[in-house]
Amino acid sequence: MKNPKETLIKIFIAAVIIVTCINAITLAADTRRRLRQNSPFAFYGEAFFPLRDILKGESRIGYITDQDFKDAGPMLRYLQIQYALAPIIVDTKNFNQHFILLNCADQKIALSILQKFNLKPLKRNSFGVILAENLNH
Repeated sequence: MKNPKETLIKIFIAAVIIVTCINAITLAADTRRRLRQNSPFAFYGEAFFPLRDILKGESRIGYITDQDFKDAGPMLRYLQIQYALAPIIVDTKNFNQHFILLNCADQKIALSILQKFNLKPLKRNSFGVILAENLNH
């Protein structure tokens, strides 16, 4: 027969190990969550907040891009622009609007679109996105 004192010591050690493991897992999860909360991320839409004054009274603006919405990056940037300018609808299908946003990775393409659609550039933000006035509208 085993010594009851030895059995109690083994149970105590096992309990300490289990509690230590649970605390370590909880601490790791809390640390990850805190780091995510404290680490800044770039909200692309912030660069579009100043346009709200220019676009006051507009219900829709056009949006032209040379980027593929099938890729997550361009789609996420578009959604952040839409969020930042809400309630204005940023329309990717109808370019016959008074104002058009041009979001082109290649500035040569942006310039050719400005000429092709007779657009007058008004502002360019830090991301290279151009707000243009449609002179045909």
